[in-house]
Amino acid sequence: MEQKIKGIIISTSDYGESDKLALCFSYELGIIHLKFRGVKKEKAKFKAVCQPFVFAEFVLSSHKDYSVVTSCDIIENFSNITLDLEKSNCAFIIFDIIKSIIYKNNPEENLFILTLKTLKSIEQSNQYDCVVLFILNFLNMQGVGLNVDLNGVIYLDLTTGNFTNDSSSGNVLIEKEVYKNLSKLNLTKDEFLEVIKLLGNIIYIKFDVVLKSIKCYLSM
Repeated sequence: MEQKIKGIIISTSDYGESDKLALCFSYELGIIHLKFRGVKKEKAKFKAVCQPFVFAEFVLSSHKDYSVVTSCDIIENFSNITLDLEKSNCAFIIFDIIKSIIYKNNPEENLFILTLKTLKSIEQSNQYDCVVLFILNFLNMQGVGLNVDLNGVIYLDLTTGNFTNDSSSGNVLIEKEVYKNLSKLNLTKDEFLEVIKLLGNIIYIKFDVVLKSIKCYLSM
């Protein structure tokens, strides 16, 4: 039985001599695995679709471990992201969060819409602002609403992963400027580096997930 979905390709990998597997974040099904048959051949018709940052409509034939793509049409290709290394690196942080935390085959319609809007924004504006806003919205969707409007001395509670004015033992002092940058527009790269490191720590506390994309970005 065939099924039609809309989704964003997050990552791809080689499979056999001529096939590829793709991780796709879809509106209808959430995270799913897709198989593109013969896509590594020179004149393969799906070659342009089996790429990260492609938003397309797919017709799928279901199999045990993955869905085979039988037809597809590109809706949007975020080319301004793929042509800019800095924008690409920032967008991959978003993809890393989705594939590391969201359960497979579990629809996340609101998160899908947020992801699509964020990719459009990254193309057109400050990628650092877009990523920070995405993470704050993502955390809120997962029931983790961060306090970003506290005054005074700010600490990170390593038990709850939230900000507090409580200086109890075990809470980590946060630089006020880094805290303020969570809700600031037009972040510089240096400001973003501090903020993304902080948000990566919060994601680790909340979900027990170390995001490789953030570790790689910080080491660049």
